[in-house]
Amino acid sequence: LWCQEKILDSSKAGAYDGRVCGSGLVFSIFEWVRLDLEEADKLIEQGLLYDFYGGLLTKHQQKIYEEAVYENLSLSEIADLEQISRQAVSDLLHRTTTALQHYEAQLGLIRRFEQIRQLTAQLRDLASQELAPDRIRAGILQAADQIEQELR
Repeated sequence: LWCQEKILDSSKAGAYDGRVCGSGLVFSIFEWVRLDLEEADKLIEQGLLYDFYGGLLTKHQQKIYEEAVYENLSLSEIADLEQISRQAVSDLLHRTTTALQHYEAQLGLIRRFEQIRQLTAQLRDLASQELAPDRIRAGILQAADQIEQELR
């Protein structure tokens, strides 16, 4: 992104309390950190959606989505590579993202995966604590029951 490149280039000259983006907007360092975290969250979400549901997409959708998300290519770069218009790339990415989000809304595999991860972390915590054996057993049984319910 031009904004990020500008930050990297200008940061060599010293500390700044604001940066100018390609659109002319000025952002503070704190806003850049927030924007970077939001972008990181978005990339993680896109990656998870693709990991769980990418196999449900067509080969063409998979290729374009991977070029955009994993290879971080611009719409123009993808359009040139695939010999299609920028608008076609944009539309395809929008439809693909919508489809992936719809799959998650209907199937909830990512949500269930996260819940199971949390429950297994609780099991590890219980197993590492020095509690009375009966209390450990009860905690493990409760976590196991919750995992079993999640898998139904």
